[in-house]
Amino acid sequence: MTATLPSQRLLARALVAWAPPERLSPSAWAVRHRVLPSGRWRNDVFPYLTAIMDAAEEAVAGGKVGVVLIKSAQGGGTEAVLNIAGWAKER
Repeated sequence: MTATLPSQRLLARALVAWAPPERLSPSAWAVRHRVLPSGRWRNDVFPYLTAIMDAAEEAVAGGKVGVVLIKSAQGGGTEAVLNIAGWAKER
């Protein structure tokens, strides 16, 4: 058994810190990172917003400038946009 040197431990921690973030879709990002006053974000509560959030990722990958969202009042669109903004910030 070999002993771990302090420099090896430091290098191991640095590699973890510099590792690229896990690539998540906007809807997966929301589940992992978004916290509301009532608790964590759950896509199963708002299943119709998952496709809307993920459309933003498809638009970015395709070189598009934006996504048009046509929705009813109080349908969760603002929350979807906030999730997309958080996802985009961490990309």
